[in-house]
Amino acid sequence: MIPTLIILILLVGLPALFVILTYNGLVAIRNHIRDAWANIDSRKSGSLDIDDLGRLLDAAGKPLPGFKIRQLLPMVKTQTPG
Repeated sequence: MIPTLIILILLVGLPALFVILTYNGLVAIRNHIRDAWANIDSRKSGSLDIDDLGRLLDAAGKPLPGFKIRQLLPMVKTQTPG
């Protein structure tokens, strides 16, 4: 009786624990990504301007002067949603 109960608890409990921990991990990653984008998009407009792109490049360790960013900006698809 006791070994059967232990096996039943393990068969139900371990997968449930795995699902809960996986879900919590994915939610934490999603929140981390949202926070990272919030730090980049300072105006909360959903798009990047020259200042936002400059901060992004600085944070990535690839700083560029403003005139170089202005040269690169037209090459970026600006009308793509998301």
